[in-house]
Formats: sequence, C-alpha cells, structure tokens
Amino acid sequence: MAISETPQPLPPSSGAVPKARTAFGILGAISVSHLLNDMIQSLILAIYPLLQNEFSLSFFTDWDDNPDFSAFVIIATAGCRLLDG
Repeated sequence: MAISETPQPLPPSSGAVPKARTAFGILGAISVSHLLNDMIQSLILAIYPLLQNEFSLSFFTDWDDNPDFSAFVIIATAGCRLLDG
C-alpha cells in the first residue's frame, strides 16, 4: 500500500468465533507411538527370562556398578512408600 492511498475500512465482523479444529493427525501419531511403547515394554517383560539366562542378567546388576543410582532408588522407594501411607 502506498503512502498516498487511504486505508480501506475492515468489513464488519459477524461476531462469530471460528471453531477450533481437532488435530486428528497429531492425535493419531500420539496414539500409535503410545501403542508401540506399550508393545515394546510387554515384549521386554515377556522375553526377559530368556535373556536373563543367556546373558546372566539380574535386576540388581546395576546396583553393584553404580552406588549413586542405588542410593537414589532406595531413597525414592522410601519416599514413595511414605507418600502412599
């Protein structure tokens, strides 16, 4: 718009608020990623006994290697038990 032109008035507003659209694509992507996450967690729990024997795994293996983490787990567990009552 050039400086010499006069501004045009805006058309009168009808007062209607535009409706928000649901983002189904985003909801679908979140749902699929959640489904995959649940499936992977279930699969890991299902094959853990097989992997435990083959690789000599233990739930407490990391406790020996990382005492800072084990202290955190002990404190967090105690805190959760206190909160649960």
